[in-house]
Amino acid sequence: MEYHLGYYVHHHGSGHIMRALSIAKEFSANNVTFLGSGLKNYENIIPQQIQCIHLPMDLPSDSEKIDVISESCLNYHYAPIGIAGIRNRNVILTKFFADHPRLLFVVDTSAEIVALARLCSVSVIIMQQHGGRNDLAHQLAYDSAVRIIAPFPETISPAVPDWVKRKIIYVGGFSKYSVSDRKEATFPLIGILVGAGGTSIDLSFLVYLASQLRVYKIKAIGKICLRERDLQSLPENLELMGQLSDPLYVLNQCCVIIGNAGNNTVMEMATLNKRFVAIPEDRPFNEQLDKAKLINEHYGIPYILPKDILTTNWNDLIVKTLSMTLNWGNMINEQATQEIKQEFDKLAQEIY
Repeated sequence: MEYHLGYYVHHHGSGHIMRALSIAKEFSANNVTFLGSGLKNYENIIPQQIQCIHLPMDLPSDSEKIDVISESCLNYHYAPIGIAGIRNRNVILTKFFADHPRLLFVVDTSAEIVALARLCSVSVIIMQQHGGRNDLAHQLAYDSAVRIIAPFPETISPAVPDWVKRKIIYVGGFSKYSVSDRKEATFPLIGILVGAGGTSIDLSFLVYLASQLRVYKIKAIGKICLRERDLQSLPENLELMGQLSDPLYVLNQCCVIIGNAGNNTVMEMATLNKRFVAIPEDRPFNEQLDKAKLINEHYGIPYILPKDILTTNWNDLIVKTLSMTLNWGNMINEQATQEIKQEFDKLAQEIY
């Protein structure tokens, strides 16, 4: 059954686009379209055969002086009145829906886009996230979706009502890496992953960490804001590597990795079977905190709250982490994206 896959990619952080790229690899050329406001930031890694539709941002312009919070309503998370960007992006989306009558549309993630697609008679699929999402807007989105894909195993499923759970397909975790990429770390090296979606991992934390872990070399991967004079006073055991197109060779050398608890980071750590310390950042609906608690409960992965990172005894924590038996268990399913493709094929056959 021929059909087109549309994929709405939220612009916050990098996790949504990395997940979309992993799934899109299973589809033939020119059968996938990404739609989003932040796609231009990833043009260097999006394959040419994937069509991209660049949506305008949904934020008010300088001339649109609107209190976006007071203009929202209970059945949507973000529905301010009078924003040209929202009107223009919805025109683009509805035209895309009209141009693709045999369409499966993945939303990762937006309750409002789910509602728009369903009202346009489109088969919409949600990528599930962690956190307390039992509010009205999420319930309406779940009700509107024909399927919900959970990119993690059922063991760490967030709490949802039974009627929602019946729609969920638990495919297991996946990432841009493969189990075959694993290598045993032999270096006294600590890796730091600096998240792209807002993080408490900043220069002051890295300096504090380096002072606590003097017997280790520390390599920080990602963007760190610093001034020229900061470079002259960095601890000798701290190296700022900046953004790397592929940090795999560094990650494989690390005996422990510290990073935020976004789904992308967690699944990469599980795929590479790394010892990991999570720092769950403040996110809507406590998404990262929910995930951090679940991976701690089921896989023994330690986590430290952002408010505690500058008072934690990191030397003791690293020693304890290294002494633990590493067991990511059933977190990763190497066939997850293939199973998603099979589920989509079956769904298209049923609908069209």
